Amino acid sequence: MSKLVTYVERNKVAACAKHYVGDGGTVRGKDEDNAVIDAAGLFRIHMPAYIDAISKGVSTIMISYSSWNGIKMHANHDLVTGFLKNTLQFKVIDSQFESPLTDLALCISFINDNCLLSL
Repeated sequence: MSKLVTYVERNKVAACAKHYVGDGGTVRGKDEDNAVIDAAGLFRIHMPAYIDAISKGVSTIMISYSSWNGIKMHANHDLVTGFLKNTLQFKVIDSQFESPLTDLALCISFINDNCLLSL
């Protein structure tokens, strides 16, 4: 992810790291579900990509629709405000629309340095 963030930021495009945090570790891999893992595991497995993206200058971070141990990520004060905003000093957080069905996000992907845009 860090090479993509560096490329995007150098070319005056805002990079967004998605979906903070634990989205890839949900029960049975179900989208927008619950990641059941202790704090040590969450920080060891799921957090490094976000820390790396921030160090490379990512513009925004989109909060996940998923939960961590039963707490929706949007409501997780410790991880969003405590760690992301206060500890990592990250300023721009993208809180998604209320419903994923109404979320029309511009997706920018890079494959072999070719920019592909989709809406």
